[in-house]
This record gives sequence, structure tokens and C-alpha cells, in this order.
Amino acid sequence: MAMNMNALLLALLAATTLFHASSAQTRHVVGNSTGWTVPTNGGASFYTSWAANNSFTVGDTLVFNYATSAHNVEEVTKTNYDSCNSTSPIATYTTPPVTVTINKTGAHYFICGVPGHCLGGQKLSINVTSGSSTATPPSSTLTPPPKDSAAVSLGAAGVVASTVMTIAAVFFF
Repeated sequence: MAMNMNALLLALLAATTLFHASSAQTRHVVGNSTGWTVPTNGGASFYTSWAANNSFTVGDTLVFNYATSAHNVEEVTKTNYDSCNSTSPIATYTTPPVTVTINKTGAHYFICGVPGHCLGGQKLSINVTSGSSTATPPSSTLTPPPKDSAAVSLGAAGVVASTVMTIAAVFFF
């Protein structure tokens, strides 16, 4: 009986870990190993290319790595982003590394407010989504699962619950 209880606890732990991992947020290091600096390779397109290779969702974090006193991070409006104007930022961060948690969907704009840096390409524009995606309709050749199945009614949570119940049934019955 103790072995069955241990197996059940192990199964529950695995299911909890799986469910938690499916909702985990992403930590994005801006510019990867280059960090937050005036780009020498790629110029103004450097951060645009970096952003294009990432997906951003609410709850993710952006980490801006740079040398103390060399740069800053300013969140700005699209107009100020386009013109590299740092006179009225939404937020200013000056102590590296700067970690910004993304808390809403839509476009977000960041620049370096040190004179000349934004004009040199040190600016980042990202588009943030809610993280939930709409399901692609199944093709006509696939048979959908029964309407009352846990996988249909609960999505990923239903799959996890079904898996846990199956594992528990193997050990207890």
C-alpha cells in the first residue's frame, strides 16, 4: 500500500510540474549576448531582427543588460520611439540589469535615452499577445474526441487530469 501511495504522489508531482511548465512565462534577454547597447552589427535593424525571432506574451520579462552609467532604458510612446524623443518617457530605468515585466498586450516601445544612442539603433519595439491561442479547426479526415471527454472540455488541464487518473488507476486497481 505504501508503494502505491508513493507512486500516486510521484504521478501527482509529475502532473503538477507538467501543468506548471505549460503556463510558465519567458525571460527574454534583450539582444542576447550583445545586450543593450548601440549596435555595431546590423545598425538599426539589430533589435528589430532580435524581436522578430521572439514571441512575447503577457507575464514575460525583458532583461536589458548593459554597463552601469553607459545606457538606460526608457519605455516610450510610438511617436517618441519613431523620433527617438526621450523628453517624456512612460518609464525610465537606470540601474542594470533592468528587468521589465510585460503586463499588457499590444505594442511596447523602448529606447536608450542617452543622446545619440537611439539614433544609432538602440531601440526596441515588441508586440505582446495574451498568450492564449485559438485552436486550429481539425481537418475533415480527423475524428474529433467525444464531446464529454476531459480533453475537450478542459484542454491541457483535461489531458493532465486524464493522465493522472490513468496512472492512479494502474496503481490502485
